[in-house]
Amino acid sequence: MSYTASQIFDAIAPQLAGSINKALFLDLAGGLTSSCYFQTNYNLAIALRAAHMMTLANRLTGDSGQVTGKSEGNASISYAQTQNDNNDLSATSYGVQLQGLINSGVGGVSVTGDDLGEFYC
Repeated sequence: MSYTASQIFDAIAPQLAGSINKALFLDLAGGLTSSCYFQTNYNLAIALRAAHMMTLANRLTGDSGQVTGKSEGNASISYAQTQNDNNDLSATSYGVQLQGLINSGVGGVSVTGDDLGEFYC
């Protein structure tokens, strides 16, 4: 049985599934993910990338990172800055899983060319 990227996303990231931005992140992830490389795991790769991107985005909009300072008078807490680097797959558990999928060689690039220099996957 084949599942959509949205169905896989809901299963692997239920805490993010209700987000109003879910479809947007799935679309963005689809544009950044190679169907040629991932082949039958394409929808899984999209779901993992979308969950990775959403997790990073949520970190930037909420209090996250290491606590770097506290005070009691007038209650103040400082957090370390986090970077939003979608290329750093080690920044989230979803990214680590995507990197594992990449490293496992689940797909492979199958490129052929013709006399016009056009390439097909």
